[in-house]
Amino acid sequence: MIDNFDLLSERLILLKNGDFFPIIVIKRRKDNPEMSKGAQIIYRTNISNIDEYNHIKEKLIDICKKNNARAYIKINKRNNKEISENLVRYVVDKHLINEYDKMQHAYDHIIGITFVKKGKYYQIDVDTNIPINPHTNPLVIKILQKLTEFKGKKMADGDIIMVPTKTGLHILAPAFDIGSFKKEVEQDINTTYDIKQDAETVLYIP
Repeated sequence: MIDNFDLLSERLILLKNGDFFPIIVIKRRKDNPEMSKGAQIIYRTNISNIDEYNHIKEKLIDICKKNNARAYIKINKRNNKEISENLVRYVVDKHLINEYDKMQHAYDHIIGITFVKKGKYYQIDVDTNIPINPHTNPLVIKILQKLTEFKGKKMADGDIIMVPTKTGLHILAPAFDIGSFKKEVEQDINTTYDIKQDAETVLYIP
């Protein structure tokens, strides 16, 4: 069982009016072999303050347990005004080229691709196929050392957050120079990493 609700709660405290974090619950065939498709989103919600976050926690845990599913939260916040502007543009564009079927999932699509650029975070996904100890894993130590060196130079301001996953670790860091990072951090033979400029990180796995 992985519970990162408390670990990630501080990110909700700094939300401004109109900002929110999307949360999704995903049921995966890897966890449920009887499924016909690889993954299915079974629940979505948007959280705009810490009170909503704390209120929804038990419901999310219950959904995950009943469906053997996983809850995730986006690493970058969204903003209602930006979502609205991009949604209107997207709907008009699709209408003009007769792609009417795109309308039914338009809002979810725009939320998925539109995030607030100011204060954005990247996710470094370290995969070991087993739970990881960030204090002893050589690659994680190397990554954290390099991010520390980048502070104030090749990385924006903000805290570095280590989020446990079932098969490794998500390192959330303020936006940094990806090119320089990859040149200076080689991948370990038994451990790989992937950098994502926007992604979901684990809230809860039963």
